Parts: sequence; C-alpha cells; structure tokens
Amino acid sequence: MNYNYVLSTGSSVLSESFYSIDEKNIPSSVGEYHYVDFSVISGRLISNVSLNSQTLLENSPSIYTGTNIIHYEILSGDYFFDTERLANFGKVFLDTGLIVRNNNIMLCDKRPLYTGVLEVKSGSSILTGVLYEITNQLITRGELNGGASFNVDLFTGWDVYFNGQKLPSYEEATGLSSSATGRCFAIKKQDKIFEFNSGSPDCFGQNFIAMNVDYYINGMEQQANTFLETYTGVNMITAGVPASVALFNQETNSYNL
Repeated sequence: MNYNYVLSTGSSVLSESFYSIDEKNIPSSVGEYHYVDFSVISGRLISNVSLNSQTLLENSPSIYTGTNIIHYEILSGDYFFDTERLANFGKVFLDTGLIVRNNNIMLCDKRPLYTGVLEVKSGSSILTGVLYEITNQLITRGELNGGASFNVDLFTGWDVYFNGQKLPSYEEATGLSSSATGRCFAIKKQDKIFEFNSGSPDCFGQNFIAMNVDYYINGMEQQANTFLETYTGVNMITAGVPASVALFNQETNSYNL
C-alpha cells in the first residue's frame, strides 16, 4: 500500500497566506450535472477534480453557437467549465464517457491557473517513454530547463497521473504493468505544501493548515471524512479493541410464602 498526503503549509508571512478551507475538498451536488460552488471555482483551468477517487484533467472547450444550440468540443481532457454563460456557472461538463450518477463522489480543489500536459500510452510503448515526452513538452514550454530528467525533475515539480491514478514518485510509476494503456498527464504542484509519501498510513510532526489536506491511497484520492487531523502525540484510535462492551448485572430476588 502507498499512502500519499499533500499538506498545505501556508507561509510564516501573514500577507503570503491565502489558503481558505473553502477551496479544498469541495463536494459537488448532483442532478442532471455535477455542480460546484461557483464562488470558489469561478474560472477555467483553476481546479483539480476527482470523480470516485480518480483524478480528472481539465481542458478549455471550443464553443460553437448555432441556431437554438450550443456545441462544445474539447480535444483532450475529462471535463470543463463554461464561464461565459450565467446559466452554466458552477456546472461541470464531463466527457461523454463519464456518466453522471447520483452516487458519484466528486471532490474539487481550487488551484492556480495552469494547463496540464497530456500524453497517451499505447500498448507498444513503455511508461518511461511517455514520461520522457511529458518532460520534453515542459522543456519546450520553458517550464523545465533543458536536460531535465523525468525520473527526478518531473516528479519534483509536477503531480503525475495515469488513468486518473496518482503516481507520487518515479518508483511507483515503474511498478505499473508494461502492457497498461491509457492517458498520462502532469499538473504543476502547488506552492507551500509538504508532501508525505510512504508505506505507513500515519503522517505526523509537520505543521499544516487544518482542512487543507489531500490524501491518496495507492494513487486514489480519499474523502476528508476518511482520516483524522489531530495534534501530534494524541492517540485517538487503538486497533483490535472491540467497539462495544457487554454489561451484565446479576440480581437475586427472594420471596417469603
């Protein structure tokens, strides 16, 4: 098992701390579409979204307006927001392959404006080749220096996902089956974070902003109600102890006839 925490640490300078508990792990409401709080996710390419624990890639759509119809098109990505039409504010438009269901769990985080980098892995390619191509894209965009390595520099500054599963380290990426196919994408890590990646489920000793934690098990994002945030040194859970205790009070009644 791999446990990956991403803790927002803020800054020691008050003017540089802009984190808000309303900008992390925002659950969507569900109807015909998923809806998120538009006062928080108020634009394009400023969100991280997971659907049933799998992280999705946002893209900006091309919008074509016809007679009594609006047509959206995205060449890549899993979802987008329409921030131009008031009636669509807060509405999450999913790729047609992703079905909206009432029992879906969608979580949204606000992040700085950024366009992710995407590559497709076919059955004949190996994942290291895809990571190499993503690194080259970032070098071309001027976001990595020439000669940067995919096994160190890429994973240091970017969150890497394969088919929605986070690969928190290069070592985790090499554990994937060579025959696996799908989409690999990278999103720039946020500033002022502490990332903990281990085979142990507990993280302690690091200061962080409460309710600003992302948590992944084997690359799948978990809901905030599945883990506890406590002060260091406080034990709240003991394994192996019964959750209920049976009480017996024996009584003897005597009667004179």
